[in-house]
Amino acid sequence: MPSLHMLRRVEEERKRQADKLRSAKKSISTIALLITAAASLIGLALVLFIWHELELRIDAATVGLFFLYAVFILCFVSLFIISKRYIIRYFTNAREFISTDNLTGLRDYITFQLDSEEALLKRDGKTRCIFYFDVKNFKYINDAYGYSVGDETLIHISDVLRSQSDEGDIFGRVSGDSFVLLREYKGPHDLGSFFNRLVSEICNAPVCIRHKYNLHISAGVYIIESEQNKLSVEAMVDRAILAQETVKNQSGSSYAIFTEQIRQEIHREKQIEQEMAAALENGEFEIYFQPKCDIQRGNLIVGAETLVRWNSQKMGMLYPSAFLHVLEKNGFIVEVDRYIFEQVCIYIRGRLDRKQPVVPISVNISRIDMCQADFIEFYSSVKKKYSIPDGMLQLEFTESIAYDNHELFSNMIKKLRDNGFDLSLDDFGKGNSSLNVIKDLHVDVLKLDMMFFRDCDSRERAEAVVTSIVSMAKALGMKTVAEGVETRSQVEFLRKIGCDVVQGFVFAKPMPAKEMNEYIDELPKREALLCLDNERDDFKRVSDRLWTDAAPAKYAAALQFIDDAVVTEIDLDKGIFHIENVSDTGIAPAVKEKSYDEYIKRFAFDRVYPSDREEWIEKFSSKGIRSAFYRGENSISLRFRALDAGNKQYVWYENTVQKLDAGDAAANRAIGFIRNVHMKRWMDSKGGEGQIRFIDTILDLYRSVYEINLNTLTYKRLDMQSHTVSRSGNYRDLIENTVKYIPEDERAVYLDTFSPGNLRKELAKESALIQLEHQTVVDGQTRWYSVTVIRENSVPDRFMAMMFIQDIHDKRAKELERYNKINRLKNAIASTFEDIIEINLTTDAVEMIGNKNAHRTDLPGNYTDYLNRMILTSLHPDDRERFLRTFGREALVNAMVMEGFSERIDRYRLIDSQGNYHWMRYYALKDPGSDPKSFIIYLYSKNIDNTMRELEILQEKADHDSLTGVFNRRIFEQNVKEQLAISGNKLHALMIIDIDDFKKINDRWGHMTGDETLTLLSKKIVQCFRNEDIVGRTGGDEFVVFMKDIPSAESAVRKADEICRIIRGPLGINTYEGFVTCSIGISLYGIDGHTYEDLFRKADMALYRAKERGKNRSQLYSGMAG
Repeated sequence: MPSLHMLRRVEEERKRQADKLRSAKKSISTIALLITAAASLIGLALVLFIWHELELRIDAATVGLFFLYAVFILCFVSLFIISKRYIIRYFTNAREFISTDNLTGLRDYITFQLDSEEALLKRDGKTRCIFYFDVKNFKYINDAYGYSVGDETLIHISDVLRSQSDEGDIFGRVSGDSFVLLREYKGPHDLGSFFNRLVSEICNAPVCIRHKYNLHISAGVYIIESEQNKLSVEAMVDRAILAQETVKNQSGSSYAIFTEQIRQEIHREKQIEQEMAAALENGEFEIYFQPKCDIQRGNLIVGAETLVRWNSQKMGMLYPSAFLHVLEKNGFIVEVDRYIFEQVCIYIRGRLDRKQPVVPISVNISRIDMCQADFIEFYSSVKKKYSIPDGMLQLEFTESIAYDNHELFSNMIKKLRDNGFDLSLDDFGKGNSSLNVIKDLHVDVLKLDMMFFRDCDSRERAEAVVTSIVSMAKALGMKTVAEGVETRSQVEFLRKIGCDVVQGFVFAKPMPAKEMNEYIDELPKREALLCLDNERDDFKRVSDRLWTDAAPAKYAAALQFIDDAVVTEIDLDKGIFHIENVSDTGIAPAVKEKSYDEYIKRFAFDRVYPSDREEWIEKFSSKGIRSAFYRGENSISLRFRALDAGNKQYVWYENTVQKLDAGDAAANRAIGFIRNVHMKRWMDSKGGEGQIRFIDTILDLYRSVYEINLNTLTYKRLDMQSHTVSRSGNYRDLIENTVKYIPEDERAVYLDTFSPGNLRKELAKESALIQLEHQTVVDGQTRWYSVTVIRENSVPDRFMAMMFIQDIHDKRAKELERYNKINRLKNAIASTFEDIIEINLTTDAVEMIGNKNAHRTDLPGNYTDYLNRMILTSLHPDDRERFLRTFGREALVNAMVMEGFSERIDRYRLIDSQGNYHWMRYYALKDPGSDPKSFIIYLYSKNIDNTMRELEILQEKADHDSLTGVFNRRIFEQNVKEQLAISGNKLHALMIIDIDDFKKINDRWGHMTGDETLTLLSKKIVQCFRNEDIVGRTGGDEFVVFMKDIPSAESAVRKADEICRIIRGPLGINTYEGFVTCSIGISLYGIDGHTYEDLFRKADMALYRAKERGKNRSQLYSGMAG
């Protein structure tokens, strides 16, 4: 892909060439036109002259002269037209020549950008997309079949692109095997169909069939929205390329669309680019080390690899996968590489100056850094600056660097070795490994990537490949290091085939420099570690030291504290032993052997449980003890089952072998203790039956219980019901086997929390407790567990811990459900409410969190003052008392703290600065994530003017009859009952008004006329009554009226007769010319009844009597007897 600077230069050059062509074309056309005009004028002048001389005599000579002149003009015009056509064709071809690709005839990249920009400026409403693609491994075609075949392939691709493109598509060749296309985007289906056609046509190329190779393309697509033309075409192509890179390593042909995720990645990269320089200046790039262990010499630490972490102040802790590719892309990786290298030199120099042990450290070198002109000079000068001894720094290069720059790399290796560096070829097997390259590279170390095991379907085939590589490396004089090793089984396999060194989580995770110091300092000075000789500026092996006089005293002191144990003194150099103390343990041995190893084997086969024998012999043989001491362990321990001499049953014992002088790497004398640690006796010593009840409680709570020995890094899984150990092994294996089932984003935290170093550090504190909740995924099922680790102090001189694992999945699921509800609620609150204040009911403090409404002012110091001011200045007078009853401080304490209500809701009217009242809904809510007894309350408010208006409209519709506009039966009944409840001894009347023979109107004149009649009648009825009277329609042609507080029964009768008169007569409806009459029944509150039901029933009876009497009249229920 050409750089932006290069594209601009090329574009400017082509513009200059185009301007020259246009200028030349214009000049030639102008000259031709002038020549034609001049010739025409000369000919015309000549004809006129001759004509004048001949005195306008028209004869044969004159006619011939005119004919010749016409032919002359015609020839000149024809010559001009033909010349112009050829000139235009020439300049058109010249323009195409400088704007098209010479090989394929497609637009070149500059022209594609210009034409695409022009097309996008038209804004025709179509959605378009940039389609970028290239051929996978095209370099292989050129290398294997020659450039002519490669060119033929590219020409075929360009022909396919022409044939498969639609009208209006713009396409071109970017460079090499990269092509780009601007086409209309009609949806994912059309895009997929186009891609499949393109792939099918490209793969069926005759050149492919002839040479028997397959073509695969990878493509990226950027969809251009109609309003999104702010990006340049070049930027759009870049985004398509970013999308393509996500599928570039997939097998076969594939494409990807630029998405929001990729956009976020771009944003992330830009953020990294903005922060990287300041991060380097502020020392945010930190060095981490991962130890390397020699598995052929007792897993001794023989080195470490430097890794980098970015501890960003703004982005948090970043791992290399998050930022290295960005630094490599923009070249800043060179600065970081060199900074890390210098930090490593400072680290080594510091340990040397403090006379502390050091190990060789390897540093990774990027491809870009290696290509710098001052590469060797810089690294050599920094090494010299800090006086780092030869052999202490190892530079690691990836296999791909050696493969791509073989000659350059070979020359550099020689120079680097001359300057005291060791060289390592990293990630061998991860890329396109070439044995031809390896045999010519004189590197010291070959690093194997354990992807052989992870990515290979057949373990046997993977092991065969690794075995071959290790054998080849040995034959070439290279040491082998396997990185990424995670399991003990892999370690055993690598040890078996002769691999020298292992690096991976199986031994240690990457750790910062401080932890690396502790890790090395915890190990004794031994063969694998070097120290600086004060008298010579080089390194030597640690010499043997004699036992100090203090050793016997330590030994005697230790014996005083041994109770119920078999105590054995061991001299590993001489292979002899002595049973020093035999207590009543049930395992007192009968000593017959003089050799310690013979004693161990005989004891194992006579007394040790069969399945424990192999581990017993391996651990406590002379070789096993020596190996542990060389690894830096001061003691080793193992719990095993052995035959009790008394009851002839297998019970649990523990054998611990302690180095007598832990400060001496050369010391080979030890003392061993065998103790009975059967679970029942252990529990009895801790409290007998009470301890058993405690264990039963633990079993109810915890899924698993482990005892961990942090001295030996071993564990026992305790079966407390049977008082036995159900499983045991290496603690690191337990952690590594467990972490496989933990999601990747949680693994680092789990490993950091339960690393031996962290356990020792945290449990050394008083009343220490380590807890962590994590997920596990087994067979696609996820469960939550809680892990608790505490210090176990029952065994002297040993760092013991108890680990309890509890299944909390159901509990966590409930918590997660609650958490999701809380988040949904908080999100809803944040997006819905305008004003939020926080109230501390204990202190009466108040704080404004959100403030968007005009009626809000600055808050006073406490909630009580806020309420008083708000009530007096903002609340509608009718709402003030109710607001205080609901949201006053005392009311909130009683309701939400004492009674446990989670919310209080009500609505009120608040005045704004313009004097207008607005409906506001107030919510008092407890923080959903807080303690149920919390006194923190949040008061939210929201403007509900629109809602209230909508409610009023809906209420109006719900409360009133849709045809006449008066109250419907439900609301009429409700309103009358409310009035009756407060009426006291006042006199009220209830009338039922029925339109006489209304059915005839509907049947004869139609329902539309009937509806119009009811509408007009309802208006007349309403006009007859006071505003405080209640008018309604119960259905059909029946209306009801409640007259409040009337002076007498006669007044109700007079009003009824008035209604009959007003209604009687024609209504003036064009479609109905007849007369309308009505009948009315009346009942009186206090005389005819005291409830709505009684009044309505008796008014209905009175109405029936009025109908019987001939209609068009009223009837009072109390007067019916007369």
